[in-house]
Order: sequence, then structure tokens, then C-alpha cells
Amino acid sequence: MSDSLTNPQSQLLISAAILKRLENIETKLDKKVAFLSVDEAVSAYRRHLSEGTNRKGRRFTLDSRENFSWFLTKFEAHFEGKNIAEITADECAGFLEAYWKDSSSGTYRQRIVQLRILLNFCIQYLKKKGNPVFHNPCDLLDPVAHQVEQPAWVPVEVMRLFLQSATERHHWLAFAIMLTSGVRINDLMNLRKQDVEGRILHLRMHDTYRPKSGKLEEIAVIPETVSVKLQSQLVGHKDRLIIPVKEITIFKAVKSHGKRFKLDINNHYLRKWAASYWERKNEFGMVHFVLRHSSINLKDRYIAPLNIQEVMDKQEILEKELLG
Repeated sequence: MSDSLTNPQSQLLISAAILKRLENIETKLDKKVAFLSVDEAVSAYRRHLSEGTNRKGRRFTLDSRENFSWFLTKFEAHFEGKNIAEITADECAGFLEAYWKDSSSGTYRQRIVQLRILLNFCIQYLKKKGNPVFHNPCDLLDPVAHQVEQPAWVPVEVMRLFLQSATERHHWLAFAIMLTSGVRINDLMNLRKQDVEGRILHLRMHDTYRPKSGKLEEIAVIPETVSVKLQSQLVGHKDRLIIPVKEITIFKAVKSHGKRFKLDINNHYLRKWAASYWERKNEFGMVHFVLRHSSINLKDRYIAPLNIQEVMDKQEILEKELLG
């Protein structure tokens, strides 16, 4: 027998570990209190990210899986060997501050959301197994002050130069479609040839993609000038998707082209710009159309939205100013 096993101190540590393990097993068998080990919880949530869907029925994107995977690695290491149900609000706060104390409030807030989502998943996981559940300790955390960032307005003249600086055809198309239709980058990167019908873009559910609203299909509209260039691009187009590069490529292109004009912008800003343009024209019907948000305002539930032809007619204003 090795010295480590005959050493009294080692024997005490081993005995303590065995007793702890037996207590955990007894707790699980009695089912008097909630029990879920951290390693089981993390493994289950990794499977959920890989195989499951979010609350809107959409598969998780690669970026979401990678971002959450890194968070799970930190969580598993920090709370190794613990029962998820016994993690307190103070321990949650300590975990967040240990890794993101010096982060921006946006990053810190994102990690709180991820932690809350993970623990809510654990509660549902225990419910499905018929085991006792626990209260989410994140509910007791002090809320982080949330300040909405208002996008800075870039004049049409500057945005026109930004668009003209795109020499690669797929860069120009990506910029122009987001600027004029307000589609999200995820929507754009999932558009297929069969989803394009003249000036109408059908954002249809397929494979792992589903519109952010959770609907099976949404509609976006582009100006005639953009439509003509897109149709030209699609002639003999062999790729399944209309934009033949990765999302990160478009992101880098937007950033680099923006820097030429001293603009700190990204993909999502182009969508914001489209909405801001119509808001400045007092065309609130167009704002609602390009954002495609589900409205909760009573006013919007009683006022009919613009139809496709009305959107096309109004879009000629933007086409003249931005593309003319």
C-alpha cells in the first residue's frame, strides 16, 4: 500500500471525500432537497446548445454556442464539485466579479443574463426529471444600471461615400441591403437565391435559421437599384446563399470601410441607420417595417401597417438620396 494511503492525514481527507459523496447520494435518493452537480448541469446545457433550440424555436448560432461555451468553462471551474441548488446569490456575485469586475457594464450585464439563463435551465432540467427544484439566486442580485445607447447619426452624404467605397460586389450588396432594408446580419447571411423575389426578400425558416421574431417568415424590401445588382450577382451564382462569405468577413469589411471616413460602425449600426433615416423623415410606418419588431403598443395594434407597395413607393426617397 502506498504511503499516501497509510498517512493518517491522507486517510482523513479520503474519508471526508467519501462521506461528502455519500451525503450527496443520500440527498439525491431522498429527494428532500434539490440536487444537481455542476458537472452534470454544464454537460446538459452544452448538449442543449448543440442540439436544442431557444425559446423562439431557433437553433443556437455558432457565435452563441462559442460565447456560452467559454462562460460555461469558467462557471464549471469556479463551482467545481458544488450542488447547483446550493449556490447562493453572494457566490453568484463573487463569480461574476472574479472574472468581469473590470469589464464594461454591457459585458457584465451579459454575463448576469447568461448565468440567469443557465440556472433557469437547471430548474427546468430538474422539473423534467421529477426532482425538487430551487429558486434562481440571480433574482437576488442587485440590478446593473442599464443605459440605452443612442446611435450617432451619420449624414446621408457620408453614408453614400461609405457605400461607394465598397469595391467588392458582395461587400457593396451586403452594405446596401442592410442600409436600405434594415435586415439583421444573421438574416442577410441566411438569404438563399430562392428567397429573392425582385425587390422582396423572404426571410424564411430553413436548416438552423429562423427569423428572430420566431415567425416562420418575414418580409424585407430593397430599392430597385439594389435589386438589379443583386439579380446580376445571382446569374450563374453557384453558392446556396446569396452572400458567399462568412459573417466575420462582412463585419471586418464594415469596420475597415467605416474607418476611412472616421466612422466607428458595425453591421448592426447599418440596421439602426435605416430606422433612424425614416424616423427623421417622420415615417414611423417605415420605421416599424424595417425593424420588424413585434409591437406591444396599443396604437400599433389598431393602426394598419404599410403594405409592400407602399413601402416600395416610399423607399424611392431613400434610393434617390443614398444611391442616386
